[in-house]
Amino acid sequence: MLNHNLSSRNIRGLSQATPLNDHCLPKQMETNVAIHLDLEHLSESVPAEDVKAVLKEDDTLYLLGTGQWLQCYDTLKVNK
Repeated sequence: MLNHNLSSRNIRGLSQATPLNDHCLPKQMETNVAIHLDLEHLSESVPAEDVKAVLKEDDTLYLLGTGQWLQCYDTLKVNK
């Protein structure tokens, strides 16, 4: 999925037009967070030159709330 997104230069969450869905935010709430990516230590399954062409080490991640609290809980709970 990431490789497809890299080739189309369209990764959800990197622009206000295509925010990343966040189940832990109230429905339709928009927010953003500053992120720092260590591009030098990404998984070897993603070609570094493709990633560096799209991502920056310091970027903004745009989020849009879905209000799906059960999915939020499932994501956050600790597996024992």
